[in-house]
Amino acid sequence: MNLRYIQRNKQTPTIMKKQIVAIATMALMTSCGESLFDTYKDYAGDGEIRYVGKVTNLTTTPGWEHIKVNWTNSQDPIVDKVEVKWVDGDKRDSVFLPAGTTDYDIQNITSGSTLEISVMSVDKNLNESMAQTTYVRAYTPEHELVQAFTRIVAKNYFLKNHLLLTFVGWGEELDKAYITYTQKSTGKEMEFDLTPEIVGTLHLDIPDVDSTKPVKLYRNGYLQGCEDLIVNDPITLNTDIAFDSEFKDELKRQFGYDQIVPQDWADNVETFDLDWDMSNLLDLFKLPKLKTLNLGKNRYVRADQRDDEEKGQSKLVDVELCDWVLKTMHELTGLKVNRYDKHYKELAAADYIQEINHDGEPKLDMIDLSNATVHMMPADDEELVEMGWSSHPEFLVDGDETTLWNPYMSEKSVEYTLDIDMKATHKVHGIRLVQSYYDDSKATYRSLSPSMVKVYKSVNGSYYPLATFLEETALGYSTGEVNYIKFAEATDIQYVRIVVNTPTFFKNYQVSIAEIGVY
Repeated sequence: MNLRYIQRNKQTPTIMKKQIVAIATMALMTSCGESLFDTYKDYAGDGEIRYVGKVTNLTTTPGWEHIKVNWTNSQDPIVDKVEVKWVDGDKRDSVFLPAGTTDYDIQNITSGSTLEISVMSVDKNLNESMAQTTYVRAYTPEHELVQAFTRIVAKNYFLKNHLLLTFVGWGEELDKAYITYTQKSTGKEMEFDLTPEIVGTLHLDIPDVDSTKPVKLYRNGYLQGCEDLIVNDPITLNTDIAFDSEFKDELKRQFGYDQIVPQDWADNVETFDLDWDMSNLLDLFKLPKLKTLNLGKNRYVRADQRDDEEKGQSKLVDVELCDWVLKTMHELTGLKVNRYDKHYKELAAADYIQEINHDGEPKLDMIDLSNATVHMMPADDEELVEMGWSSHPEFLVDGDETTLWNPYMSEKSVEYTLDIDMKATHKVHGIRLVQSYYDDSKATYRSLSPSMVKVYKSVNGSYYPLATFLEETALGYSTGEVNYIKFAEATDIQYVRIVVNTPTFFKNYQVSIAEIGVY
């Protein structure tokens, strides 16, 4: 007989007895009037936990300085109200709305911060449901998309009671743009509408404008994804406008004006020279008394090279804009233009532009350099010297423009320093540098002419301060061209230092100069 089987059977009646007792006890409790639910409730700690039904489908729509919030309410019958909370940086706010409300518009948002927005159901005891939260930014003046609105106006100038504007173009996001100003003759507040057609002309002249009163640009429009009209803050057009960097470099080269151009000079200058490539001539509008503009006057190109468009002619980039500037200046200030040797030939012919050809170089007192010596660094390669080669730095001061200083070509760019010892002290006003001349049969060698130079001066041959206003001075580099480089101030010196870099010559580097004189 299986003893384990007998033992299990003996235990079975005991287990069944316990189960019957438990059932009977529960039945007795029920018969006493207490439900099974109440029975469980007694053993649930603090009692029943009842959650308020939460909202769903929370969405937001950012607009101009406001955010629309939408949601779907819970069907829970105990919901008494809806609470909307939002956090904007260190600012917090909230609002209670009647039950059944499905949207709210958060108004008067002025910061560019991202808002934390939460929506909750609330019962009569102010118990809140679990929050539904999202993060969103309203469109405000600080929003990068608003700040990226097309500015429309690129540059503005005030000249003789005229407002002169150039435009960057009309943006697709724009709906309306206009300028407000005070009419000089009547004192009336005026509004000038800007349209895509007007802005498309790229420049505009508005007459009779009082520049002492605010002139403002207004721009309204729409952004993709935002139904509201974006009303940008107006831009006050500045009357104190700095010169462009390109023009400032020219002023520094000629007059030494660095970051600040004296207003007295700008307000009263009557004659001005431009000799080098320019993007535009807009900064001439800042010279209200300018009467004469000389173009290319200080470039001395050989007569047979005046048709060399690549190197023999200074150029303008935005020609149409330059034509408008000169025409407007002529009408408002009586400006006359002298154009030398076909420089800036892109300009349209006009009765205020006079064509002039140089008939010679300026008459200057040149210093006798017949006893001068030239020290070159780096020196000619010793192996080449042993073979009889010389770059002939002495040719730079021999008074003969047909003899050339011409170092051997190099695989790498080389910076050459040429120290001229005049053997005596002289008051020096500047130097005359002549580019090497190559006729058409040797046209490929014309690329040996340097386009930039650094000029220094010295009393004792040991200390060499900069001689010009600019550290590096532009050179005319058409073949055989003569350059006059004026010093920042006349100085008693014995030494002049010239520093040039080798231009690219095919796949190598090489440089050549015909003559250096001192005046």
